Amino acid sequence: MAGVGTASWTINPLLPSKCREKARRLGVEEKNSERMMDKLREMKPSCFAAGVEPSEGIENAIMENTLDITPIVDGDFLPDHPSILRKSAPPKPRMTGVAKLEAVIFLMNYKVTLERLQEMVGRALPENVPGQEKIRDDLVESYLDTGKLTPNHVMLRAFAEAYGVSIDACSHLRMVTDSLKYQPEAPVYTYVFEYSNRNAYGLLSFLMPIKEATHCTELNYLFGKGILWPYKFTPNDLQMLHLFTTAFTNFAKYGNPNGGSIEAARTPSITPNTLPVFWPSATIENPETHYVFDLSPRVSTTLMYGRPRRIAQYQEQYDK
Repeated sequence: MAGVGTASWTINPLLPSKCREKARRLGVEEKNSERMMDKLREMKPSCFAAGVEPSEGIENAIMENTLDITPIVDGDFLPDHPSILRKSAPPKPRMTGVAKLEAVIFLMNYKVTLERLQEMVGRALPENVPGQEKIRDDLVESYLDTGKLTPNHVMLRAFAEAYGVSIDACSHLRMVTDSLKYQPEAPVYTYVFEYSNRNAYGLLSFLMPIKEATHCTELNYLFGKGILWPYKFTPNDLQMLHLFTTAFTNFAKYGNPNGGSIEAARTPSITPNTLPVFWPSATIENPETHYVFDLSPRVSTTLMYGRPRRIAQYQEQYDK
């Protein structure tokens, strides 16, 4: 829905220096942190406003997978990296997911080229993987195999899929596998949100290269209103709203999206299931198991054609 702590962009180690750069742009030249903060507190809140586009430009942010503002590991509020803290955290049920094309919303007016697609795919692979270039090219070829689309839309969709896998799906899968490994007693429920109403994007539709479920699309069907743009819900929208809120309500109340106890949820035949299709939890044997939210919901055991699994395996083996 909004990323997980294992994603590379969730913590920016350069944030302190970026904050000092911001202070200098505001006219505050102070090496002492406390004195710098005192001077910044005297300024109007509007001085700290940040636009949607990152300060270094959207193209650099996309290729570098960075954000201007993130938490930092300070040893106090955040004592260690979330992936480390997860290993010792008290076990608890988890429910998390991604949209079908997470990255589309970030590609408005973005010029996609084959070179950028190759660079995006290559960045997700560890540099020390044997045959890295061959693996990259094989993955690029799989992304470009998008069926009967115009040449321009083939490249756009390929980049959108590759970027989504890079920024969200790989880290999402790693979070699932880590949770199952270190907290096997706690179930993990994952989903891919595929349903989309083109009216949900309003005037942004003219800037969006592909109009499908993207980053935070599912929030419309959790809160019952357009998040990116106000629009009138259709009968299909209301059906999706009921399905999605039922799953979330069940999870909040019972610890699993089907309804009933966590123990009962492991056995579909005895669970008072309130979803049209039973939602099984992910397993060590198949951490890709997920619920597909669409007008005809279903369960899938392969996440995004297996690309996140393939990349995550290389990362786990060679990112030491």
